[in-house]
Amino acid sequence: MSSSRLGLRLAVCLLNISEARRKYIVENVAKAALLEKNGQKHPEVSVLNIFSDQEYNRSVITIAASVAELGKISVSFFLHMSFGEGSAS
Repeated sequence: MSSSRLGLRLAVCLLNISEARRKYIVENVAKAALLEKNGQKHPEVSVLNIFSDQEYNRSVITIAASVAELGKISVSFFLHMSFGEGSAS
């Protein structure tokens, strides 16, 4: 949906991660979604919800942002987890 008054289009991302038992990891991933590379908070990004299922060791983090910011965050997360410090390889 878009608001013609504000000109801001919002989107939501459901980030699924294979972790729930170590709460600090889930919280760190959620915090990372809020921060820019320089460590300052993204002004247009919010974490709306964190749902963790201990039994299945899965968490879903709901992130809302402008379409442009959400695209940047998604690409950044993918690159970091695939090739950066978060890589399991």
